[in-house]
Amino acid sequence: MRAIIRDSSGHLILRFKVLGQHFSEQTQYVDTYKNRKHLSALHKRIREDINNGVFEYREHFPHSKNVNIISAIRAKFISPDWRALPTVRHFLVHEYQGIVSHPLPKMMLHIMSCIGEVRVNEVTGLHIVTLADSLKAMVGISKSQLFLTMSFVLDILDKAALSYKFERPFRLMDVTKLEDPVKPLSLQDISYIARFIPVKYYDLFMCQFHLGIPSWEIVELEWSQYNSRKSSFSFADRVIHVAPYSRKFLFHLLKKTGNSRYVFCDDEGQKLKLNHSWINNYCWVNADKEAGTKRKRINGLRHASIPYLFESGLSVSQISQQTQTLYRPTINRILSEYILM
Repeated sequence: MRAIIRDSSGHLILRFKVLGQHFSEQTQYVDTYKNRKHLSALHKRIREDINNGVFEYREHFPHSKNVNIISAIRAKFISPDWRALPTVRHFLVHEYQGIVSHPLPKMMLHIMSCIGEVRVNEVTGLHIVTLADSLKAMVGISKSQLFLTMSFVLDILDKAALSYKFERPFRLMDVTKLEDPVKPLSLQDISYIARFIPVKYYDLFMCQFHLGIPSWEIVELEWSQYNSRKSSFSFADRVIHVAPYSRKFLFHLLKKTGNSRYVFCDDEGQKLKLNHSWINNYCWVNADKEAGTKRKRINGLRHASIPYLFESGLSVSQISQQTQTLYRPTINRILSEYILM
């Protein structure tokens, strides 16, 4: 690997290896003999410090984004269980280098009271939703202020995720610029609509909400696929997580069909046979109409599962995999509508 290379704009890049990783530092030096000589001398000093075990990245490149990466490598090596990761407050004060403007002091107090002492990799969807709800309860806060404040919070978590190599949060969208934004249905909404569904199908629809999977997959679930220790089903080459709030509902099903092979079965214990087109395009639509929620399509039920699973602690990638909502902007939009509206 060449230590000094030239970029497309004619400036020089310094490259070296430390802690088993390759790093590059963009410089403002144009490609001249004098500048190459200067960087060669710097590279020699860096290599000597590395060989002597005294190299400190921050001393040579104090404003580099690689400083956080070095910190993450150190933290992960010294503390494999990741307990050394900083809190949100610590990361904001000492490591955060973002371009999003800081919110007003009163909003910063809310942020710190909700997640300030939580480690950056342990901030869950419930933390985010609780923070957004507390901000919306403030007198005089506008929708634009709420959006900017939550964008600031998610940018902190995004920068921390890049530095410490854990999953990045979802990307918040300004719902005021979306065409016809609609807040996803809540558990209370779904429970109300389900009152207008024939009793024999009530559990089927509630199970779709709790797990975030469609009816044709629900009827394929078997009790042998469920791991009570991990609280998840191993199904169709993917993991179906059961949220903590949903385990009581699942136990309710276990009492009904626990002696059978399938979670949903007929009177003889065989797999339940359904007309899924009727279930999704008539049964749900008719119940929605009677309830007056005006969501019409079954997508209202499926989209409601996303914030529910998010609040239960699932990551965006887990939600995408479980619900098979593979187009991430759809998840971003649904979570943005849920949090901001």
